Amino acid sequence: MEKRVKHKKIFYRRLTIFIFIILIIILINKIIIVVNDGDYVQAFSSVGEISKDIEKDSYGNVSRYIVYGTHLNIEGDIELKESNKIKNVQVVAKNTSGKEIGIPTTYTYEDEKLSFSTLDKINTGLDLEKLDVKDYYILLKITYSNNKGKYYTLKNDTEYKEPIEYYTLTRNKSNKRINISFITEDNVPYLGLDIRRVSSLPEDVYDVVIDPRSWRK
Repeated sequence: MEKRVKHKKIFYRRLTIFIFIILIIILINKIIIVVNDGDYVQAFSSVGEISKDIEKDSYGNVSRYIVYGTHLNIEGDIELKESNKIKNVQVVAKNTSGKEIGIPTTYTYEDEKLSFSTLDKINTGLDLEKLDVKDYYILLKITYSNNKGKYYTLKNDTEYKEPIEYYTLTRNKSNKRINISFITEDNVPYLGLDIRRVSSLPEDVYDVVIDPRSWRK
């Protein structure tokens, strides 16, 4: 009889421990879900390998950055004294895996200041819908006459300090949230894009459809 009682006690003790472990696992999963679906918390990964390619002594200034339709567009300038050696200027998005996306860029040079812009025509710029779920950094790439490219980071020179949030809209609930904001690492300014998958969209995000018959030639 005593052995049976002892075995029951051991069984219930083990059952209690098992249930406790299951509850802990459920609680952890709930916390992870809340973190993923809750309010945005800036969590850029380290710039890492990207930092070795950039010029540390100078950077460009962003005077305007907007999401126009599905595209991110940027305008700004940088002070340069090597105008006669410039071969090409391009704003690029580079992710932490080294992938680089070139963005069509126009530029002018006057009084040792190079002004650049990606906003030339509608639906130009960086297509946010096609970005992978990784952190991207927006850099100014200047190629010189020796075919050597130099990368310059970008600093916020606008009056807007709050980040921009963009959500991709899909039918299979694989939406992405893209946070566009300026950060600083090792005293170097960066314009970064933090991209994550989200299981749901905020209530104030709408899918707008324009009837093509309303357009006039």
